[in-house]
Amino acid sequence: MDDNRTQDHKNSEGFQELEEIYELINNENYEVAKKQLIKTLKLRKTDENINLNSIALFIDIGYGLRDKDLIQTAIKKGNRLLKEGQFNSHKSVIHSNLANGYMSLWEVNRDYSIDKLVDNQYLKNAKKHYRLTLAHPDNLDNETKLRTLTNYANCLDNLHRNQEALYYYEKALSINPKFSMALGNQAQTMMRYADISGKYQLENYISAYQILSNIIQNKDLLDIGGDNAINSFKRLIDQIESYVDIDLLKNRLEHDKELKYHTDFEKFYLNFCKNNNLFLNFHISTKECKDAYLDSAFISIITPIDDEETYIGLSKKLNDIKGDFLASKLTFAESQYPNNNLESLSEKTTLVNTLDYAIYNINISLLKNSFKNFYSLFDKIAFFINDYFKLELSEKDITFLDVWNLDDKKLKKLLIDLKNPGLFALYDLSLDMGQDYEYLNSIRNTLTHRCITVYDEVLTSVELDTKNHIG
Repeated sequence: MDDNRTQDHKNSEGFQELEEIYELINNENYEVAKKQLIKTLKLRKTDENINLNSIALFIDIGYGLRDKDLIQTAIKKGNRLLKEGQFNSHKSVIHSNLANGYMSLWEVNRDYSIDKLVDNQYLKNAKKHYRLTLAHPDNLDNETKLRTLTNYANCLDNLHRNQEALYYYEKALSINPKFSMALGNQAQTMMRYADISGKYQLENYISAYQILSNIIQNKDLLDIGGDNAINSFKRLIDQIESYVDIDLLKNRLEHDKELKYHTDFEKFYLNFCKNNNLFLNFHISTKECKDAYLDSAFISIITPIDDEETYIGLSKKLNDIKGDFLASKLTFAESQYPNNNLESLSEKTTLVNTLDYAIYNINISLLKNSFKNFYSLFDKIAFFINDYFKLELSEKDITFLDVWNLDDKKLKKLLIDLKNPGLFALYDLSLDMGQDYEYLNSIRNTLTHRCITVYDEVLTSVELDTKNHIG
């Protein structure tokens, strides 16, 4: 469920008119709200706040009327205002409204089939504008930040990138732990995880059920999500009750919190990984327990009973990927460990003082190696996909970014035919890494084939370009 209202309008001279329009929308009097908004805009053509708020209002009204043209009109206006100098200080809010506009276009004709998700421009544009909004969080009031994080999480969830969605629901709930829309959508995502979470299946169903049961009567859920949200969450409650005995669903979850550390570094490492979301597991109801400190996620490989060779071969590849992930995490943590006492090792290597505040030491080298190894895992995943689906692609063509779009496009066709949500999530991630996060690939290539110089960015006068010179 999405929440399209983002802009705080209380400082507007037309505050009363805007309040009346919002009230009409809350009461689902969309046609009246539309007429009132058009009238207000005519009367207050030069009012910046009215013009700014009209984007979100037209989106809300268009969504209520299922009027795609009205939503498109609001999006065009938002793009126009982005180019106008007087709205520079409001760019984050405009991006947020544009993102909600694209999400509304998606919601009006929502179709969860994978073939409709592949290269869906509405979700792609929504994702882009949510990121542009969150790129400057200091420009957002807490209410707008809260709703933007929730809506961005919803967008990721629609794209089957559920673990990332959970991360952003958590960020939203860190602002307001009682925000019903974030809680409800978080619970819905936990349900998606339940069936693949092995020994955590029951726990995830119980957690989701208890969250939904606690928020279903909340006033803010009705105010923001309306009857649609309430009915949707009620259906989820009924669904869980059909899976799990009602008495179990009412049980209070107990978590074993006792964790023993053998060394100071182990304590640092485990908490470093937990705080940076670096554990691969499906224990998502709380991070404050022993089960949250495990890389327990496992992919089940189904092969014919008499085919042990394929199973063993694929399992070895999976073990290798997880082993490299573990080593990358360890190197990352070592580079950040404040008491690693590695300075003496750096001192045993003769290094040139370049007199420009460039930093050369073993911790920086560990960090660089960690980044290279983390990024290389994606190419290993591409090779695993090639082997798993027997695509028989030429090895020189297999990279995580390129494997989907080779001339024969075998993998993309397979993605649509199989309608596999996990495979689609990887595809969507590859699009991000080739576009919004292309600079990560550039850094990896520079680290691997040339060199990146790391500077003390407070002291240096060198221009930091995130490719050859970084802070």
